[in-house]
Amino acid sequence: MRRLQRLRSKRKNLTSPPPGRNSNIPIVADFARATELAKSAGFDGVEVHAANGYLLNQFLESKTNRRSDCYGGDLENRYRLLGEVVEAAGNAWAPDRVGVRLSPNGSFNDMGSPDYRETFTHAVKRLQAADLAYLHVVDGLAFGFHKLGEPVTLDEVRGLYSGTLIGSCGYTHETAEAAIGRGAADLIAFGRPFINNPDLPARFANGWPLNEEVDMNTWYSSGNGARGYTDFPSYDDLR
Repeated sequence: MRRLQRLRSKRKNLTSPPPGRNSNIPIVADFARATELAKSAGFDGVEVHAANGYLLNQFLESKTNRRSDCYGGDLENRYRLLGEVVEAAGNAWAPDRVGVRLSPNGSFNDMGSPDYRETFTHAVKRLQAADLAYLHVVDGLAFGFHKLGEPVTLDEVRGLYSGTLIGSCGYTHETAEAAIGRGAADLIAFGRPFINNPDLPARFANGWPLNEEVDMNTWYSSGNGARGYTDFPSYDDLR
C-alpha cells in the first residue's frame, strides 16, 4: 500500500512531453527486424498493430498527434509512420505476409478524434495500394466506442478496400456468418470468446453452447495463476 501511495504521488508531478520534431524515427527499423525474426521463427506472417491506442494509432489520430514535423498535421503526415512501417515490414519479408489492424471506432487508451472518419478513410485508401495479406478492422463496439459520431461499419470499409478484409470485436457465430455472407468481410476474428472456449471452432461447427462469460479481471491477474485464464473446459470435458 505504501509503495502504491508513493507511485501515485510521483504521478502528480508528471508533465506531458513536447510534440516531437524528429524527422527520422528509428522504430521503423525495429518493425523490420521484428518481421525478419518472425519469418526466421516460422511464422506465417505478421500483423502491424495500428489500433487500440498504441504507438501507430497515436500517430494516426489528431487527438494524440501534435507533432509539427513531417509526421504530424495533415492526414498524409499522420499516416506517414504507419506507411513507413508497412513498407519496411513488406521489404523484410513480402507485402502479402503483412497485415494491418485499425480501430476507427475505438476509445481504448483514451482514443477517439473528431476527424476519425477522414483519418481512417485516408488510411484505408492508402493501405489499399499496399498489397497487404489483409486489413483487420476492429469495427465492433464491445471494446469501447468514442461516441464522436456514427461508428464506421465494416460495409463502409469494404467499399474502400478490395483486398482480404477481417472484422472483429463483439461478434457472435451468427453475426459473423451474416457479415461474411453479405460480402462485408472475408473473415471475422474472435479473441475473448477463445479464452473461455478453447474449442471455439468446434462449438461453432456443431452448434454447441459456449461457456458462461467470466470476469475479465481474472484473465491477466498473476495472483490467480491459471484460474480464469487457461482452466476453461472444452465441451467434451463437460459431457
